[in-house]
Amino acid sequence: MNVHRATFVTLVTVAGIASAPEAHAQFAIPMQGPAVERAGAFTLIPTIGLVSEDSATSLALFGRARYSLTERLSMTGRLGVMVGDLDEFGFGADLKFQILKDSPSVPVDLSIFGALDFGVGDLTLITMMGGVLVGKTFPAGDLKIGPYGGLGVGFGHASRGGGSNTDPGVGFIMGCNFGINRTLSAFTELDIGLEAYWLLSWHVGISISLGGVDGTSTPAAEPEVTTEVSG
Repeated sequence: MNVHRATFVTLVTVAGIASAPEAHAQFAIPMQGPAVERAGAFTLIPTIGLVSEDSATSLALFGRARYSLTERLSMTGRLGVMVGDLDEFGFGADLKFQILKDSPSVPVDLSIFGALDFGVGDLTLITMMGGVLVGKTFPAGDLKIGPYGGLGVGFGHASRGGGSNTDPGVGFIMGCNFGINRTLSAFTELDIGLEAYWLLSWHVGISISLGGVDGTSTPAAEPEVTTEVSG
């Protein structure tokens, strides 16, 4: 019996189990664009989504916590569950480094990322992943709208019973952030994974960012004022 199933973890890496054809593993988790929050910011990111592969669809619930080590480097930890055609618990982490920041001189955000994730449940999963994200932010009244896209490549290892396999995969990322204020934003993201078969992963979520310092520049010193007294 060859039952295609979709499951949890890092963005759009794909793995098939050759010695256990009744099970396939595919992974999808939102990356939420290229921008890194201000240095020292702690960000909570709850999301809900759907993961679909062939005729199988599952509900995915994620909780992530991200800390900005600098204004260009962030670290994220995550926990999540998938329920539906496959029951799975996953956990992992990623690093994101922002190479370019959207500004008048460089009008684009550009980042690279790397991620490692694990899953336990109906399948045992390990994935490693790397990729690039690019985006641009536009003002829209009181909102800031930031469409983005990206590409991810990596591999996934999945095992079930006595069968296991490791395969490479590639994924495409499309999403948009909606900045409401300094603390709160929302986003939606669609990931498409390709290997021997397709995977669609769609998520919506919010970001609640606390603390942090904007920029690293030192304020200019005020000019010294001297008063000459004539005697």
